[in-house]
Amino acid sequence: MTKRNWIIVATWLLCLSAISAVLVQRKQLAALRASTAVVEPGPASLEKSSSAVYAGSLSPEESRELLQLRGEVTRLTARKRQLAGVAAESERLKAQLDANPNPDRSSGIALPVGYIRKANAQFLGYFTPENTVQSWLWALQHHDVPKLLQSLTPDEAVNVQGRMISKDDVEAFFKNTDSLPGLAIQGRKDLPDGSVELQLYLAPNLPPQPIRMQVVNGEWKMPFRF
Repeated sequence: MTKRNWIIVATWLLCLSAISAVLVQRKQLAALRASTAVVEPGPASLEKSSSAVYAGSLSPEESRELLQLRGEVTRLTARKRQLAGVAAESERLKAQLDANPNPDRSSGIALPVGYIRKANAQFLGYFTPENTVQSWLWALQHHDVPKLLQSLTPDEAVNVQGRMISKDDVEAFFKNTDSLPGLAIQGRKDLPDGSVELQLYLAPNLPPQPIRMQVVNGEWKMPFRF
């Protein structure tokens, strides 16, 4: 598999993750606005609300809620700008590939320690986050739909199964995933809610992609799809 294909699939996944995050954050922002019946503050409204706070027209609890809302709006707006930068970076990588369609294949690409080639992946079950990732990779390699669905969270399994209505759909799905040669787990973080965040290496020159693993009925599942 060429470096070009590696970067293309990783860029595609990065764009998908960025778009999904933006949509989630927009929903969160809409919910915040609806619950407080205010709009995102502009310069005039910020001045007005600040004056109201200092003038004492709001109770202490209302003042705290207003300040918290303003801070959340600011944070989400900054996050949207950050994700827009990720999308711009992916477009830059695509432009580089288009400008140089035949990169130097003579130079080797150093793979990270622990890199698992899809062709060498093993089915290890779903009893640890790392085992689930490798079992997912094995299912992609062997085009095993039941094992693939079992490696995913229930919501993701429904999404993927909905794309496999016919035999042609199944073939198209796995053809799309064939360009992923493998991956490596480069970091693990145990989260307070019991889930685990893994950092997945997908291609050279791209940062590891975070993926949040969850326990469902005693087995680890991943919300990761093509």
